[in-house]
Amino acid sequence: MAGRDVCRVKRGLLRGGWLIPLWLLSTPLPGVEKADWPWWGGALALSFALDGVVEAGFPRSRRDPWGWRWVNAWGGPQALAVPLGLWAAGAVRREWREDGAAMLRAAAVGVSFTGLVKWGSGRLRPDAFAVGEADPGRWFSGGDAFPSGHATLAFALSTAWAERRPRPFWQRAAAYALAGGTALARIRYRRHWLSDVVAGAAVGVFAGRWAAGGGGSSWRFTPQAMSWSQAW
Repeated sequence: MAGRDVCRVKRGLLRGGWLIPLWLLSTPLPGVEKADWPWWGGALALSFALDGVVEAGFPRSRRDPWGWRWVNAWGGPQALAVPLGLWAAGAVRREWREDGAAMLRAAAVGVSFTGLVKWGSGRLRPDAFAVGEADPGRWFSGGDAFPSGHATLAFALSTAWAERRPRPFWQRAAAYALAGGTALARIRYRRHWLSDVVAGAAVGVFAGRWAAGGGGSSWRFTPQAMSWSQAW
């Protein structure tokens, strides 16, 4: 298949992908409120308008404080050690296993969806350009910026943990602050545009609420198979 044909296929898939939110609006999902969609839609529209401004004006320095690296890691694959550890600790407390399982389900759904949109959108990352010359409008160009996978995973894990059962306000706030720090770190490192992390956060929040509300609860994660058996 020629490169031009591949580009057309990606455009078609991406356009088709925007039908998914419309389907979700008419389909009840555990933990997902329809009233949230206008807020996230408005935030995403505003972030698109501010992509260039934020990229050019985000404060950066040559120093790389450990704090940025730490919050950035919450969106990487190493973060899965937390839900896996909670799941393994379920032998001590059952609710820990349930917390870990919900976080893993949220991660699986959120990252899978984000990966599909990444492939279809082909948006170039800011660090593909020289400083001061970044163009947020470069779509279908072989990139993988939109949405941010780190933001998706960070918010999926934090939301699933924070919302699965009642917790003190400070614990929930800390979980969301950690995910927010991950999103900011992606902008700081010029790995993503503002709209990338907003979209990734939205996917992560919805995936987390879905899992926390019981979505995919029939999946089974067994130490023998180390895999889920899907029974929706």
